[in-house]
Amino acid sequence: MPALPDADRFLPEVREWWETWRESPQAESFLATDVQRLKTLVLLVQRIYEMEGADLKAYAELRQQESLLGATVLDRQRLRMQVKKADESSTGDDVLGDLLG
Repeated sequence: MPALPDADRFLPEVREWWETWRESPQAESFLATDVQRLKTLVLLVQRIYEMEGADLKAYAELRQQESLLGATVLDRQRLRMQVKKADESSTGDDVLGDLLG
């Protein structure tokens, strides 16, 4: 996954959001279409951090789009996504798998 294009135009929180996705285990399996989705979402994330009040539609859209990319443990379970572990410590995916059977 590439570095954030024109990173200087974004707030530090938005750059952190991008780097989190860029360094995530899911990013290893991202195709160009997934990266394109994140490039679109980065504008939404910027908007969310810039606004003074809560825009529930913006938050809902971000949550839904991140879910489709496997943002949470439950999302990854639903997508049957396997992530590589850098070490032997738990990411929570194995615990959830045991709970769900």
